[in-house]
Amino acid sequence: MKLSIKEFNLILYAIIIVVFTSLSVFMYVSQREKMVDLIAGDIQKNLLEVGYYASKVLDSTKNISVLEPMIDRRVASNEIVDDFLVLKNQTPILSSKVGDVKLPKKDRISSDLKHISFYDLLNKKGFQTDIYIYEQDKPIKLNLLLILNHDLIKQNFLDLKTNFLIIYGLIFVFIYLFLWKVIDKYVIFPLEKLRQYAYYNSAIPPMFMIKELEYIRSSMLQTFTRLEIEKEKLYMSSITDELSGLSNRNHLEERLTRLIAKSDRDKKEFAFVFMDIDHFKDVNDLLGHTIGDNLLVDVSKKLPATVKINDIVARIGGDEFVLVISEYKSLMDLTNILQNVLDIISSEWTVNNHKVNISASMGVAFYPKDGMDIESLLKNSDIALFEAKNKGRARFNFFTQELNKKIINEIETNNRMREALKNEEFELYYQPKVDIATSKIIGAEALIRWNSPKNGLISPNEFIPIAENSGFIVELGEWIFKTAFEQQKRWSMSDMFKEMLLSVNVSAKQIANEKFMQRFKTIYENSGADSNNLEIELTESVFINSVKEAFEIVNLFHSLGFTISLDDFGTGYSSLSYLKKFSFDVIKIDKSFIDDYSSKSGKVYIDTIIKMGHSLGIKLIAEGVETKEQLEFLKEVECNVYQGYYCSRPLPIREFEELVLKTNN
Repeated sequence: MKLSIKEFNLILYAIIIVVFTSLSVFMYVSQREKMVDLIAGDIQKNLLEVGYYASKVLDSTKNISVLEPMIDRRVASNEIVDDFLVLKNQTPILSSKVGDVKLPKKDRISSDLKHISFYDLLNKKGFQTDIYIYEQDKPIKLNLLLILNHDLIKQNFLDLKTNFLIIYGLIFVFIYLFLWKVIDKYVIFPLEKLRQYAYYNSAIPPMFMIKELEYIRSSMLQTFTRLEIEKEKLYMSSITDELSGLSNRNHLEERLTRLIAKSDRDKKEFAFVFMDIDHFKDVNDLLGHTIGDNLLVDVSKKLPATVKINDIVARIGGDEFVLVISEYKSLMDLTNILQNVLDIISSEWTVNNHKVNISASMGVAFYPKDGMDIESLLKNSDIALFEAKNKGRARFNFFTQELNKKIINEIETNNRMREALKNEEFELYYQPKVDIATSKIIGAEALIRWNSPKNGLISPNEFIPIAENSGFIVELGEWIFKTAFEQQKRWSMSDMFKEMLLSVNVSAKQIANEKFMQRFKTIYENSGADSNNLEIELTESVFINSVKEAFEIVNLFHSLGFTISLDDFGTGYSSLSYLKKFSFDVIKIDKSFIDDYSSKSGKVYIDTIIKMGHSLGIKLIAEGVETKEQLEFLKEVECNVYQGYYCSRPLPIREFEELVLKTNN
C-alpha cells in the first residue's frame, strides 16, 4: 500500500500520540503507585508504632487512657488519619474522637498491611492490626484500627491525576506542536517540494537542512539537469542531420508547416528547391565514402550562406538537399540566387588533399501553385530535378504541368514495359548489313520492338530512353541478349546463315550495373551461341564515366571471342582518343556524316575516317544509307559494309531470313 505525504504525516502523528499517551499513562501509574506506597507506609508505621507503644505501657485495659495523647497526636499530625481506635472484642475502648464512634463495615476494613493497593485505599475505610497486653501474665488481645480520611485520599489521588494531566498535557501539546512544526518544516515540506519537483518539474527547491534530503535534492537536480541536456540533445538530433549539421526532413516539415501558415496569411509564394550533386556516386566509388562524406560536409557549410537567414536549408538524405527560399523580390532575383548556389558548388573543392570538381542540379516548385504540402512540393520539384539532369545537369529547372504529364507518362510506360516483358510483347527485328563489294547480306543488327496488343508497334525512341532512365534497360537488355544469342545458335546450324554476323547493342546504363558482366557471361554460356559470329556495339557514352572500367569490359568481350564495334563514330568529342586506347574491330560511321556526303567537307570527313580505319586494320560500316548515290560514293572510298533503308528497314526474323535467301542467292 502506497501512502501520500499527508497520510504518512497523519499516521506519524497518530503514532506519536499513542506513544506519548502510553508513556504518560505509564508515568502517571508510576507516580500513583509511589503515592500508594507512601500512604501505605504511613499507615503501617502509625499502626506499628502505636501497637508497639501500647504493648510496652499497658498492663491493663484500665489504664488505656495513657495511649490517648499519642493517638491524638497521630491523628492531629496526619491528615489522612481520620480516627485512631483501640478495640476489645470489636468494641471501641479508646478513640481520638469524642462521642459515639461508628465503626466501618467489616468488608471495608483490611488487616493486610503488607499488600495495600490503590484499590484498597479507594475502597477500604480502615486498616487494623492486633496487639497483645498482659494482665497478671494473662494475654489480652486488642485491635488497633486506623480510620482513613477517605475523602482526603481520593482528593489527593484526584489532585495527582489533575496535576499530571495539566503538566504532562501541556508538555505533550508543546512537544507535539514542536514536532509538528519541525517535521513539517524540515521533512514534510521538503518532501512535498521534492514530490512537486519530481512530478511537475516545478521550481528548483532551496537547499534543505537535513543532509539526506539535501542529497536527494542535489541528486534530483543533477538528474533533471542531465535529462534536460539530454532532452535538448535528443531534440536537436531529431531535427538535425547528423553528418551535415543542417536541418533534417523532420525539421524541414516542422518549419515548412509554419512557413505555409505564414504564406497563407501574407498571400505570398515561396520556392521549394530540390538539389542533388551530379555524379556524386562517382566520387564515392573513386575516392571512397569518407571523401564523399567530407565533401557533403563542406558543401553543407557553404549552402546556408547562399540564402537569407529566414530561408531553410536541409539535407534529406545522401547527396540530396532542399532549399526553401521565401526572401526574393522577383523571379529574376530567385534565378540569381539559384545560379549563385550552382556557381559555388561548381567550384573546385579540396577534400583531404584531393581535388574534386562537382556540379549540382536543381528542381524548383512553387507554393501554392505547384503543391500545398511537403509531399507534393517534394514530388514536383523532384520531377523538375529529373528534367534538369536530362538537359545536361549543372542547371536548375522549374516544374510545369507539361513536365508533370511527361513524367507520369514515363512512369506509366515503365510499368507497361515490365508487364509487356512478362506477356512476351517484345520481339527482335533485324536490319541487314550488306557487304558493299559483293552486295550480299553478311550480318544484321538486332533491334528491339514492342508490339503492344493495345497500341500496336511502339517505336524504340519512345520506350528505350525511359527504360534507361528507370534502370529497366538492364532487365530488358538481358532478354535481348538471350533472344539474340538463341537466334545465332539456330543460324549456326543452318548452312545459309551459319556465317551470319549478329550485332547486339550494349548501353552505358547496362554496363554501369555491377552484375552486368557476370549476368552477360552466364547468358552467353547457357545459350550455346558462337561468339565468332557475335558482335557487341558500344557507343562513346560507355567510356565517358570510367575509362578503366570500360577497358576491362572491352577486354572481357574480346576474351569471350566477341567482335567489338564503336557505334556512332564521329559524333563525340573523344572518338579518336578511344581508337587509340581500345582495340575496336569495327567503326560505324554515323548517319549524320552519310547524309552530308554530297558536300565537300562531308566527303573529306568520310574519306578520312575510312582511310584511318583501313590504316588501323579496322572494318568500316556506314549507317543510314538510303540512296543509291550514297552507296556509290561509299564504293568509291572503299567502305566495307553499309546498313540502311536502301537495303531494308529492320525486319521480323522470318522476313529477314527471306530477304537474305533472296539477296544472297
